[in-house]
Amino acid sequence: MFFLWVIGVKYDITKDHSLCLKFVKVRSDPYNMSVPYMPLSVANYFIDRFGRDIGGLRHIKIQKLLYLSHGHWLIFEGLEAPPLMTVRPEVMKTGPRFRELYEFLKIFGHCPILEPQSRHPFAPEESLDSEDKKVQDFLSWIWCRYGHMSSFVLCEKQQSKGSAWFKIAAENDFRVPRGTEIPDQYVYEEFLGDSEQTGLLPPEITV
Repeated sequence: MFFLWVIGVKYDITKDHSLCLKFVKVRSDPYNMSVPYMPLSVANYFIDRFGRDIGGLRHIKIQKLLYLSHGHWLIFEGLEAPPLMTVRPEVMKTGPRFRELYEFLKIFGHCPILEPQSRHPFAPEESLDSEDKKVQDFLSWIWCRYGHMSSFVLCEKQQSKGSAWFKIAAENDFRVPRGTEIPDQYVYEEFLGDSEQTGLLPPEITV
């Protein structure tokens, strides 16, 4: 059992094999947070916490997990709250991706990444604040809900009609200039629709 803080409300997260997780409201109490993080720090959390047990994580799966984390964070925390990561995803041919992370990890190709990565050979790998329980629990929730899905399924979903990626691509006649970021509002609307369908909206959000 672990806990997740959503908009100042503590949730007891109980595993359920049919629904993956349930939210049960218990009581309010703040977490200490260090957001926003570099995308590599979030990626390293997934690699270290979950990738080691399954023979590593491929770069494309990491990108999809980060986009899911970005979107759900906007829903749970709101557009006015500090973002989870320091940069927004961009529109790339293969879907929404965090470009700087893409450039750094593309050397791995389709090979699984087995260990957390560092940008400097003599520096420790980038990581989350060890005291940031809220973000750790949030990313664990992301993994519990989506970690079993293939990269292909996640790619298909994130590039489907109605997704933020598709909206930007269509607005540019599918000739999107390099470096085009996906606005938070577009991502929020995409995930708000998904959350309505799956019942994942926090109680503070009414639609």
